[in-house]
Amino acid sequence: MWLLLFFFRFISGGSGQKSISSKRFLAKGGQVNEGVTVVEIPSIYYWLPVEETNFTVGIVVAVGDKDETLGIQTIPSGK
Repeated sequence: MWLLLFFFRFISGGSGQKSISSKRFLAKGGQVNEGVTVVEIPSIYYWLPVEETNFTVGIVVAVGDKDETLGIQTIPSGK
């Protein structure tokens, strides 16, 4: 049920964040047939709509990773 609510929040055009446990697949070796190790990591999903477009930018950050702040970007006018 929470996944459906998360999906509707994401597509509604608003911004937000949600804490979810993410799975990461780590290669066990150099060959494809050696398999993977699956690790579950608590993560925070962030999303924000891009103004004047139909796009939304999303990022997933593992809990405990260093916080970074990005500068405001301008949208080219196309002229």
